Order: sequence, then structure tokens, then C-alpha cells
Amino acid sequence: MIDLDVLATAIKAWGRELGFADVRIADADLAASEPGFEAWLAQGFHGEMDYMAAHGSKRTRPAELVPGTSSA
Repeated sequence: MIDLDVLATAIKAWGRELGFADVRIADADLAASEPGFEAWLAQGFHGEMDYMAAHGSKRTRPAELVPGTSSA
């Protein structure tokens, strides 16, 4: 079984080694952000980043995009 604390520590260390100033791991529950994200897309704020709209609601429901996702 994977020790999630050890994994998180390793991910953060790798991020620092790559030059990131800060590395954080967040819950993947974005339900509260979905209406704002949908409005943001509808207003065209994603510009030429077509991939932002390509998966529709899966952008705010990561487990539908990658099954089993619980954090990012």
C-alpha cells in the first residue's frame, strides 16, 4: 500500500528540484467552482486554449476525466 504522506513529500521535493517556488496538493472536488468556470468559458476568457472547453464539465469533475482522481 502507498503511504500518501511519503508520496506527497516526494512530489513536493520533485517540484522544488524542478524550480517551482511552491508545490501543493489539493482536493479534486471542484463542484463549487463549476458555475464560475462555465461562465468563464461562455465569455470566451479561455482565448485560444480550446482544450479548456474540449472536455466540458470534466474540467470541474476530474474523476470523470481520469477515473479514480481524488487530488491534484
